[in-house]
Amino acid sequence: PSPDLDNVDDSKLEWTLYDVQGRTVSSGVSSHVNLIDCNSGVHMIRVSHLGRIHHLNLLVRRP
Repeated sequence: PSPDLDNVDDSKLEWTLYDVQGRTVSSGVSSHVNLIDCNSGVHMIRVSHLGRIHHLNLLVRRP
């Protein structure tokens, strides 16, 4: 079971957003992911928490 993110220590939650070519778009240390300028397409978020790594697919659609 996944830990409840409301109880996660933000200083231990690292994330990196990659575009479809594998280039880093943005990264941070927080449970909040803020994207200011992101191209449309399929991206991947790599989340690391307490030594465990998870990969999430993200589809960005812009009007």
